[in-house]
Amino acid sequence: MPDLVTQESTYLHPTLEGFRNKLLDLTTRNNLLNLGLKSKRIARLIRFVDCNLQSVLDGLIAGRQYSLSALKEPLKEKQSSLDDAAVEEALEKARSNDPLYQQILAGDKVDEASNAALKQANDRLRAGVLEDLGKLAKESQASKDLVACAEQQGINPSYSLPLSKGGKGHKGSLRALLLEPRMERVAESIRKQAQSSIEETGNNILYSAFGCLEWAEKNKSFFAPLILLPVELTKTANRGGAKTFYLGASDDAPVANVTLKERLRRDFGIELPMPDLNSGVVDLESYFRAVAESVAELDGWQVHAYQNLALFNFSGLGLYEDLIPEALQDSPLVRQLLAAELSEEELPEEADIIAEDAHVDQPEIAERVPVLIAQADASQFAAVADVMAGRSMVIEGPPGTGKSQTITNIIANALYAGKRILFVAEKKVALDVVYIRLSEAGLKPYCLRIESDKANKRQVYDELAQRIDFPLPRPPRRDGVHQVFNELRQELNTFSERLNQPYGHEDKSQHDLLWLEMQLRCELRAASVDPSPHQIEIAAACSNSKQRIEQNSQLLDELASLLEGLDR
Repeated sequence: MPDLVTQESTYLHPTLEGFRNKLLDLTTRNNLLNLGLKSKRIARLIRFVDCNLQSVLDGLIAGRQYSLSALKEPLKEKQSSLDDAAVEEALEKARSNDPLYQQILAGDKVDEASNAALKQANDRLRAGVLEDLGKLAKESQASKDLVACAEQQGINPSYSLPLSKGGKGHKGSLRALLLEPRMERVAESIRKQAQSSIEETGNNILYSAFGCLEWAEKNKSFFAPLILLPVELTKTANRGGAKTFYLGASDDAPVANVTLKERLRRDFGIELPMPDLNSGVVDLESYFRAVAESVAELDGWQVHAYQNLALFNFSGLGLYEDLIPEALQDSPLVRQLLAAELSEEELPEEADIIAEDAHVDQPEIAERVPVLIAQADASQFAAVADVMAGRSMVIEGPPGTGKSQTITNIIANALYAGKRILFVAEKKVALDVVYIRLSEAGLKPYCLRIESDKANKRQVYDELAQRIDFPLPRPPRRDGVHQVFNELRQELNTFSERLNQPYGHEDKSQHDLLWLEMQLRCELRAASVDPSPHQIEIAAACSNSKQRIEQNSQLLDELASLLEGLDR
């Protein structure tokens, strides 16, 4: 037995470790390892300048929201290089097609506020026209011009940010080294992608990255984020049509870059230190120093105090942290799945009977499923019965085959049995379908939704408080109904058993004989033979053995041959 346990551990541990690593994308296509800061196309992220990195992190964790601001366009310097007539013609067309501009223009009141809104709308349209003409964008978006533009506006253009402590959080806005039209497009694209991920999967993939490790492989440098804070990006629009974006932390805590840690451990033998994120205060300077010390012996590797806003996919991180081989290798279910063990002795006694489709009305099977809140056919009922017997299974099928109905019935019966259920799904829509079905059945008070876009701490606390104060339900009085139902079901089961019980020497059931007789009638009609005038009664037909029936059939064949000869 010890040798068997040792063999299992030797097999299970590396297998589980292999599954864990597959959950992490360790290639440089993953922006957790390569932010692509040197790429000319950085539409996937926003880099910030002219702020204190520690103060911004502290402010976001404290619940502060920051507006995003861009560089103001040097319109006067660039207009001289454009065709004024073409600009004015395009601007006039943009004014006539812009509903916000026309709405402000058609207003009854002419005051300071309306004039300011009209000027802001006109500036917005002019900037868009200049960019659409293709001349302003090529000149003003060049890196050297952006740096010069920032310096002219009194803004420090360096991406390396200070880390001083002791402040109460960064005040003011977060400045991006982009012009306003460009920043609006990038911020809107990031916001829409983040919102789409929340709506489809319930996962927030928008993070503000604090600090970067510059690492190298095959003479190529890459930048990987170190600490990531989940954030939300919201948008407002004023009367002039200008958009303002606000960045705020979501209710989740910051996380470390586990993907980077695994890549460095696997390929370079470096143990990347992990920050202490449980205290509520993250000391960036101390952590960056610890990271720098861990890679000090490698040329070209260094830590940068950058802040970037980007989309990161952490969908496999939760599973990665849960799949700890030491904690899972003793699980009977894991051993059964990975080592192909039978382990039937570890199943409950009532799980010995597998509920086949044809036997779902047997009392020992049906009593496992006392309630059905959604329709279920025989196969779905059998699946619910197997789960309630303690079996683990995979239920698969194309869309529309009743998988969500089956899950709903499983949850309802588990609740009826006093169990607690955790229902998880990759797609948020799958959670919504089951939640709606349970709610329609009156089970909403027993369901707590904790997907990312719905649950923050306050909402969870409020829902828990409602359930604590929820009165205990009164058990329904259904004894009489159940008795009548059980009697009718027993009567139908008895009829079905007798109809399918083998009879006579042929061991054929009445069900088989009826279908056999129907088949013969169809064959006769197909041969244009009317069977009605040829009714033959055979005394004690059911007592005939199979051998006797074959002899009679042979005699009839011989008789048919003789009759055919007489006709000639």
